Amino acid sequence: MRSIRHMNRIHDFAIVGLIALAAWVSFFSPAQAEPSWTSLGSADFPARVNAIVFPSGNRIDSSSGVCWGKWCANFGPERPEAHLTNIINVWPLECENPVVGLKECYITLVMEEPRTCNLHILKEEELLKLISISCPQELRLE
Repeated sequence: MRSIRHMNRIHDFAIVGLIALAAWVSFFSPAQAEPSWTSLGSADFPARVNAIVFPSGNRIDSSSGVCWGKWCANFGPERPEAHLTNIINVWPLECENPVVGLKECYITLVMEEPRTCNLHILKEEELLKLISISCPQELRLE
């Protein structure tokens, strides 16, 4: 039977090996690329939006939407536009919730660090709900 000291040594080597593996993976893994929309400038706006693509591969476009909790955002009957002030606003979108129903909404993308993105859900042109969302990787403009 192996001694406790021997088992502890094996455990210590396993932990050191896992730490080394994690460090190697983080060092050699490709870094998440800057979102493409961060390089856009005032000359690119206003513009029609073809798609909002998230790092997960999920997208909001004319045929699909993205959900955060019970709220799902989609393109409405008219294709949204993107406008640049000190942030990018993508408007109008439609957001649906099984309890509240269909509401108008829009997404804001903050260009400066730290990048934050939010889904603003409106009720009669007033803010009903603000949801912090992961920022999209790409904003595809026409």
